[in-house]
Amino acid sequence: MTQRVRVAIRDACRGLKAGRATTALSFVILSLTLAAGTVAFSVVDAVALRPLPYGEPDRLVGISAPSPTPGAILPSSPQDYFTWLQGARTLASLGAARSSSQAQLRADGASEVVTIERVTANLFAVLGVRPALGRLFAAGDDSPAATAVVVMSNDLWRRSFGGDPGIVGRRLDFADGSRDVIGSYPIRLAAPPDLYVHMSRRPRSERTTAAASMSSAACGMASAPTRRPPI
Repeated sequence: MTQRVRVAIRDACRGLKAGRATTALSFVILSLTLAAGTVAFSVVDAVALRPLPYGEPDRLVGISAPSPTPGAILPSSPQDYFTWLQGARTLASLGAARSSSQAQLRADGASEVVTIERVTANLFAVLGVRPALGRLFAAGDDSPAATAVVVMSNDLWRRSFGGDPGIVGRRLDFADGSRDVIGSYPIRLAAPPDLYVHMSRRPRSERTTAAASMSSAACGMASAPTRRPPI
């Protein structure tokens, strides 16, 4: 039996040598097939199999403005958010976030361009996200009389501040003023911005003007587990 195996291996090797071009092509096709399968599984795992990194993902729903095109998602305005907030009956809570923007951060004599996302003060609570360091936004942080604060990403904290736990309470300077770091959010959030700042409360008379220039996305926590957003 062992002799037969040796003969078979020897004949196979001779065959591979005789058709080197065919052998090389076969290996290339096999490698590409394995790579495509790995990529496809990674995408399916991230999108469909792995649970969302939030407290109760089965209760989260995304909300957007009505679209004339089925399946299309339109950007929502702050006025939409306040309207939904006042009229929501099937949601336990509602938070929103604006599209990311860039800002110049100055710290330790150095300057760095960072991405910033403005969110409602309750968004982390809606998502069920816990801080990795310090605390996240709380009720009252978005009050005009409150101290301006910011929540830092785990990546920026380690990249620019060496993971210093003393970052909490430190003041960061921006072109529009200074903000105090109150905490850092978990690294498990997908593609987060460098910094989160809260949206300021605006009087109703200012909201219509703001709605024309600001786009935002909203998410809500349903009163009970759901698989599709309420209509």
